[in-house]
Amino acid sequence: MQHSRHLTRYIMESMKRCFLTCVNNTHEPIFLPHLQRITVGRGPETKITDKKCSRIQLSLVADYSKKEVEVQRNGPNPSSVNGQPLSGIGPQSSTMLKNGDIVEIIIGKYAHRINFEKGDGHSKCQSLPESSSAISSHSTTQVQGFECSGSKSAKKRAASPVSTTSPSLETKRPCAPDLKGYFSPFSGGNAVSEVKKSSLSSWKKICDGKVLMYKSAGVVGRDKIAAYDMDGTLITTKSGRVFPKDCDDWQIAFAEVPAKLKELWKIGYKIVIFTNQAGVESGRLRVEDFKSKVNRIVQRLGVPIQLFACIVSSGLYRKPAPGMWSILEEAENDGVPLSKNSKDHMYIGDAAGRGRDDSGASKPGRGAKKPKKDFSCSDRLFALNLELSFFTPEEHFLKRPTETFCLPSFNPKLAVKETKNCSLPNLTSNRKEVVVMVGGPGSGKSYASKNYLKGYARVCRDELGTREKCEMVAREKLSSGLSVVFDCTNPDRSSRSRVVSLAKVTGVPIRCFMMMTTKDQAKHNNKFREITDPSHMKINDMVINSYYSKFEEPTMDEGFEEIVEVKFLPKFDDEKLRKLYSMYLIDK
Repeated sequence: MQHSRHLTRYIMESMKRCFLTCVNNTHEPIFLPHLQRITVGRGPETKITDKKCSRIQLSLVADYSKKEVEVQRNGPNPSSVNGQPLSGIGPQSSTMLKNGDIVEIIIGKYAHRINFEKGDGHSKCQSLPESSSAISSHSTTQVQGFECSGSKSAKKRAASPVSTTSPSLETKRPCAPDLKGYFSPFSGGNAVSEVKKSSLSSWKKICDGKVLMYKSAGVVGRDKIAAYDMDGTLITTKSGRVFPKDCDDWQIAFAEVPAKLKELWKIGYKIVIFTNQAGVESGRLRVEDFKSKVNRIVQRLGVPIQLFACIVSSGLYRKPAPGMWSILEEAENDGVPLSKNSKDHMYIGDAAGRGRDDSGASKPGRGAKKPKKDFSCSDRLFALNLELSFFTPEEHFLKRPTETFCLPSFNPKLAVKETKNCSLPNLTSNRKEVVVMVGGPGSGKSYASKNYLKGYARVCRDELGTREKCEMVAREKLSSGLSVVFDCTNPDRSSRSRVVSLAKVTGVPIRCFMMMTTKDQAKHNNKFREITDPSHMKINDMVINSYYSKFEEPTMDEGFEEIVEVKFLPKFDDEKLRKLYSMYLIDK
């Protein structure tokens, strides 16, 4: 009896308190006294207002002597523990939880952690399994406008450190160009030196909230990756719609999917999903619903899976850009370096550029089944950027032959290669003149006006606001003896006529510089600028399309002394930026 009292006192002193702590910190921790039943559910204590959650959804009893908490489900809707549903209601659902275990009050929602604290107040709770690297703010090299060469500010920024990674994370990219530091959201900390198999599933937001990462129970770092898109690849809709009507509108895409994933996992591959989920940003998809859906998909597939979901509509982390893969390689593979042999990695996705009108394939005969037309080519381009082996779901799971596909007309790698040894042209004149630029957003006209016409006074409506102010500044600069370049889009004859009239009134010759940049390259340039210079105003494709729809090719009878065709030459002082520009950044 005396020994029992001493033991009880020792237990109570060394493990004084137990709390149910909200993973998202939406409310204060809930105290769980020793051997007292506590009920939690909808109410002010948890701040849960969801009517699917009963006011008595769960009851919990903490046993400080065993460092365990018994959890029991009382509400009609399911709850889960460590990603697994609690079966039954009442005593039949009773499950024992350990320190650090995760309970979701409603399955897929309202995650809470069991947290035993020692008597000295220092928490010994087990945190969610995640990289030991600390999360820092997203860091990129800033490039003013689109100046990648000849810019002092760009050179100065490129010379400064962009991010700091631990030595153990300095593994060279096995397949893709080395772009570390330009989009790594991690800095500091030490990589996990020992691979540990996690017994818990976990979710976390990374990259300034642009990416959701999920690890199911049993995920370990491995050097070979079998990567998949999710929608249209691993799952499809039950309803037959292109987009699911709700979070329950899904089914496994092919009967062969679970077995294939298990086979790859058994022979040493890590199974990873990379998915674009911009519906979160637009509000069409709730994060809680997406998490619940993923939990159920992974449970159905029956294999440890890691998932990265880009929840924004643009930027470095959205496929085909390589950001999500870099997170995996640099910080979320438990310190295990990826194999340098590109044959050890594969990516499977349904956005493969099949069935497009410009594919060059002959049309099917009468009565023949039309080939599938993919909504984009983002998955194939993602694999090309990273130099991964690529397969469509039908090729991978059903062993069907390779289908005809079409890549975008603009190949950024080829564009960089063609201009690698080109030098910047000098297009200045020995006499005072006016130059009118003609080029759409992303065509490189601002870069050309700054670098090809050095010494000219640059007039830009985006900066000055109105045509009248542009013309006033131009007259002042001409009066002071300077040549002037009008850095505006000027797509048609009407928009150029005012500049021609100004040149005639002031008695100076006028030349036209027409950018020869294609619409696809302009979109690529715009996307690159969006990624590398977040301060630049975002321009959507509609604005670029509008310019090309209005475009009227300049002619000499407009009053020009000369029309100069200017080819955009992407030049870079920074090798990492050159490699990023060489990748496919738009998905069509």
